[in-house]
Amino acid sequence: MKSNVGGAASKTRRKRCVSSVEPKLEVRDSSVAAAIFADCFVGLGPEREELWALTLGDGDEAGELLWLGGGEERIRIVSTTVLLPVLLTGRLSFVLAHNHPSGDPKPSLSDWTSTAALIEAADSYGLELVDHLVLGGGRYVSMRGRNAAMFEEP
Repeated sequence: MKSNVGGAASKTRRKRCVSSVEPKLEVRDSSVAAAIFADCFVGLGPEREELWALTLGDGDEAGELLWLGGGEERIRIVSTTVLLPVLLTGRLSFVLAHNHPSGDPKPSLSDWTSTAALIEAADSYGLELVDHLVLGGGRYVSMRGRNAAMFEEP
């Protein structure tokens, strides 16, 4: 992954996104989470892909919104990159989201593979990945909505 943290404009955009989460907002379904994440991808360049997480508290209450990385090339979802920041919040469940700069929110094979590995890794730390959303072209796909069994405990 090419590192491109992005400079002052990107930092300002990320701060705006993080501060836009309403305290005590209940994330009852993927559409609520998608609306929160949508603001995070506004203003990205046409080649930039980013990864974010939203921690959830009791009653699926929105917690911290975490920027986990991004770049001009395809992002790699690495368990430690995702799980360590989530663990540090003290929350036990989270929703993951990334964008597809192509505008097509259909999850790739790589998205499915890395999500399956992340679910397993999260479980080993007592964390729950509730959903993984892929956003693009003003639309989103809930990976849980497409394959709920993947997110269920074995």
